[in-house]
Formats: sequence, structure tokens, C-alpha cells
Amino acid sequence: MSVEIEKTIDIDRILKDKMGTKAKFVPSFAVNLLKKILHEDEVNQFLWESRGVTGTEWLAECVRYLDMTLEIEGLENLPDKNDGKLLYFCFKPSTWRTRWSSTRLYYR
Repeated sequence: MSVEIEKTIDIDRILKDKMGTKAKFVPSFAVNLLKKILHEDEVNQFLWESRGVTGTEWLAECVRYLDMTLEIEGLENLPDKNDGKLLYFCFKPSTWRTRWSSTRLYYR
């Protein structure tokens, strides 16, 4: 028996919401290709399975799912998890031509 999962990422719905009645003119092969490129089913499955996890535990779950390798320098300098001193900054690209954004963690 298959369990129905909630689709967090739904390409068909997004196209309909953004394009309205014009969405029917988008060729189905293009929609299917977009779904395949974005791994819609796999990402929705992961999001459904990890729906009860939040915060840094969810980030750790993402790292495991994506099979990422992280190298953390200065781990001993991190404040205690519960003291509220973590400040997170994410810098957006300065121009549309910039492809990379930088993310930094600052501590008080």
C-alpha cells in the first residue's frame, strides 16, 4: 500500500500559478524535463520524510541526504547551541552577472 506524500515542490502548480491559463501552452516534454532536472519526486520524498525535523538537525539531515563532505575550521570557537549568540548572514550577489554568493557566520 502506497502512502501519498504532500508535494512541496509541484512544477505543474507553479506553472499554473505563475502563468495562469497560458500554462497549457507549455509543451509537456519541457515540463517533464524540468521535473527531471529539479528531481521533483526525490526532493519531495526527502522533504516528506524529514518533515518532523527542524533547525540544525534538519541541516544535518540535508548534508547526509546530499552526501556532502564538510570541512569545518574553528569548531572550538563556536558558542554553545543554546546561548543564542549565533548570528547568520547571507550575502547576495552584487550584480546579476555574479554567479556565486557568499555565506558567513558571525559570532558576538
